[in-house]
Amino acid sequence: MGSAYKERENIDLQSNLANEIVKNLGNNKKGKEVKNYFADMLETWIETKRVLKKGGRACIVIGNTQFNGVEILNAEVFKEQFENIGFKTHKIIHREIPSKMLPSTRDAETGRFAKTSNTDKLAA
Repeated sequence: MGSAYKERENIDLQSNLANEIVKNLGNNKKGKEVKNYFADMLETWIETKRVLKKGGRACIVIGNTQFNGVEILNAEVFKEQFENIGFKTHKIIHREIPSKMLPSTRDAETGRFAKTSNTDKLAA
């Protein structure tokens, strides 16, 4: 998901916020990766809607991130995509996760997750 090597010039992401995030990242590898990730996830939501029983519910657990100062608001984008393809939002639960198994720091130069000894910037 989210490969920079897929060419999707005219894909409708079904989310104004997704389009804004992609624009803020720029026409570079990371921008293409995020655009393709949003497009791949939209395809997942469309398939979820297709196979879900009428009246059924889906629970999605997702987190937001940041790259080079650009907030990548996955949860908000996915909510917008859901609603634009016909899902109804029942409930949103926000909670902070105090500790993660993932690295909690990013390399300030590349923006990639890094070991604490190789970085000086906390991931947001």
